[in-house]
Amino acid sequence: MDTRLDVKNKKVLVVGMARSGRAAAALLRRRGAQVTITDQQNAEALGEAVAAMDALGVTTETGGHHPDSLKAAELIVLSPGVPLSVPLIQEARERDIPIISELELGYALCRGKVAAVTGTNGKTTTVHLLYRMLEDAGLPAYLAGNVGIPFTQLAEEVPEAGIVVLEVSSFQLETIQNFKPRVAAILNITPDHLDRYPNMQVYVEAKAKIMRQQSTHDFLVLNGEDKFTPLLITQANSRLLTFSRLRPPEIEGTWVEKGKIRFRVFGLGQGEMMLADELLIPGPHNLENALAATALGLSLGVGPKSLARTLRQFRGVPHRLEPVRTVDGVRYINDSKGTNVDAVSKALQSYRASLVLILGGRDKHGDFASLNELLREHVRAVIVTGEAADTIARQIQGTVSIQHAPRLEQAVRAAAETARAGDVVLFSPGCASFDQFKNFEERGEAFKALVGKLAQAAETRSPEKAGNG
Repeated sequence: MDTRLDVKNKKVLVVGMARSGRAAAALLRRRGAQVTITDQQNAEALGEAVAAMDALGVTTETGGHHPDSLKAAELIVLSPGVPLSVPLIQEARERDIPIISELELGYALCRGKVAAVTGTNGKTTTVHLLYRMLEDAGLPAYLAGNVGIPFTQLAEEVPEAGIVVLEVSSFQLETIQNFKPRVAAILNITPDHLDRYPNMQVYVEAKAKIMRQQSTHDFLVLNGEDKFTPLLITQANSRLLTFSRLRPPEIEGTWVEKGKIRFRVFGLGQGEMMLADELLIPGPHNLENALAATALGLSLGVGPKSLARTLRQFRGVPHRLEPVRTVDGVRYINDSKGTNVDAVSKALQSYRASLVLILGGRDKHGDFASLNELLREHVRAVIVTGEAADTIARQIQGTVSIQHAPRLEQAVRAAAETARAGDVVLFSPGCASFDQFKNFEERGEAFKALVGKLAQAAETRSPEKAGNG
């Protein structure tokens, strides 16, 4: 919805110089705003970002926030990584300075439809799948949000007939005001980010903001098996579809019955789409992601035959149960995006082979003890690494063999020494990446590179036994 936000000559303070902050600052400059961007990190840590902002005529502040910038600001654009609890934002609220998210800024200047997906897990796979569904159907689709492409980077170029598929985090939703997706989904809500939110109630409320401005002309897709869905249904104003791999929806939605993906949507009818086993992405959670994407695609007018074709071809996305290669008969799986305990749980249920699991990173106050039953059933050994290693080890002690490795390189080596032919080494850390890496993508690439070194060593030892997966 293009509301033509007028920021010309307005003094705008952008808080946070990561990707979304820089994209917001660039958009604001194109619109004629006087922009200052501020970050707690020093200029050396921020690297080329400072020079890039200077080149656009954006005033940069590093190593902290200057009080004078706040006093002069007429609008604040908040990067998702910056919590509302920081003193700068608290003071801005006391001064009644308007605060919006980068997401809100992009929405204000986008003329096309928005399909927004949030949830604790499954967002990235679902938005990539939906984006592919729209492209395969010949629709003008754009992919942005929490997938690495800020909404503000492409918002202006989207035509009225375009559809922007957005991955949206709870952080991005905290400061929305008018954000109103034509189609929205809340995939699931399980404990996460409890280092930022005081309790689950606050976290659920942040997720629920995605539907707050929706009307009866909009669609909301919910997980029929999630425990918070009944509460969300009572608060929804939009047309509801649910998805479930266990039972049909009460009204409209997608589900699995006798091994077949089925749908029922008024205006499109109902029927059978394909066998669930035809999906190429592994695990029960990915079946749920496929059902959610299908419901979203149907809501946007894509026909069931076209959706089924895409479902049969989609192979997933990097860092989400991504097969890396097989070395000495051991399969290595990169699930670096598994940044919370629930994601690890879903990953463990996706493989029947004996597992060697690598856990660890920066603690997000997850309950790793909740994995103990799955660990006993599926895992032969756990390698704990990073800042959270001792915390994780205490919570899972007594379930399986535990080894400590300070850094990822040592963890991969320990996993390789522990694994046997036929095993799977699963890197699903259940933690944030920031103790050793900039983000989960960098962490995942590091894991893949380390596995590549194992393969090279195996090739040197015994060329006929080394595999390439």
